[in-house]
Amino acid sequence: MAEIWVSAVLYVAIGTVVLTIILAAGLPVINKLRDKNTIVQTKNAMHELDDTIRTVVNEGPGSQRLRTLDFRSGELAIDQNIDKISWKMETRFLESEPGISIKEGTLDILTEEDKYVVGKYWTKLSLDYSTVADIDSTSTMLIGRYNLLIKNEGLDTATNKIKILINEQ
Repeated sequence: MAEIWVSAVLYVAIGTVVLTIILAAGLPVINKLRDKNTIVQTKNAMHELDDTIRTVVNEGPGSQRLRTLDFRSGELAIDQNIDKISWKMETRFLESEPGISIKEGTLDILTEEDKYVVGKYWTKLSLDYSTVADIDSTSTMLIGRYNLLIKNEGLDTATNKIKILINEQ
């Protein structure tokens, strides 16, 4: 009878060790895939935001659009000083060659290595409007789900560029 209990305990122990090894090997892969999925979704959202802004710019003064954006991870920053909208996130997924900026349409993609942790990266996606429009916003940092009203305020005579106002709704 004792032999059966010893066998049962050994089977449970071996099963636990095997599951632990599988989880230890699989969890980093799952985390990389999750980060990759987040980056792909964010790239799509940034392309939609860019299309909306460019549509509003081309339609003329008074044109406006409401766009819902969902950034579950990372931070979206609107830098009014240099007319740039950017998103960044710490990740374990290598989106591009570290330190080299690549373009995907109007979207700039830059991956930088974390200075303190090996195997971690910062992925940054940015849209530059410095030659197209003067971006103005009441929000400078967005995290989560937002309804953004994008409005063409007409020509700004000081900068000689179209003034685009981006507000949370």
